Amino acid sequence: MNDSRHAVDIRVPDDQRYQLVYQATFTLADISPEDLEVPFVKISSALGTLRHLPLLKKTFGWGGTLKILLKTLTGKRHLYGSPQSGRMVHHGWLSLGFCRHYHVHQDDIVIGSIWTDPAARGQRLATRAISQAMREGLRDRAHRTFHIDTASDNFPCQKVISHLGFGAPVALYLRGRKRSTSNQG
Repeated sequence: MNDSRHAVDIRVPDDQRYQLVYQATFTLADISPEDLEVPFVKISSALGTLRHLPLLKKTFGWGGTLKILLKTLTGKRHLYGSPQSGRMVHHGWLSLGFCRHYHVHQDDIVIGSIWTDPAARGQRLATRAISQAMREGLRDRAHRTFHIDTASDNFPCQKVISHLGFGAPVALYLRGRKRSTSNQG
């Protein structure tokens, strides 16, 4: 099988905002255990939402908690986070086989949207929590392909993505559009 890759030079106007898309396949051995020393919760069902109701209500309010409940009812959306002092200081989503902006395979996991409290930034919390979330995504498989994207000007998030072991971006999409431009052959 000939796997030829071609470099593509894509020029985006300076005033156009865009997202960089990263993709990598990981195994449990790829995720360092020392990255897992962080308080962690994963909410993947209505029961999980109810079990963590005080934490969710304090972090997201009633409206946000209801949205979480509805998303987890699909069975393909899982909220993860790192709680401290009764609220989540980092949280994000794992979506199985689904992305609104670019194509993913049915067994792939898309990580996002992610958020870290400004007071908790710079402590590798995002890297450690996402690593734990990725381990959770690998519980039932030997390996899995993960996707994550970030704004082209979000350099702190790009650093987290690099620390996680993702390589160079494989695609980009313009903000507000549903299709991506890919440099994969």
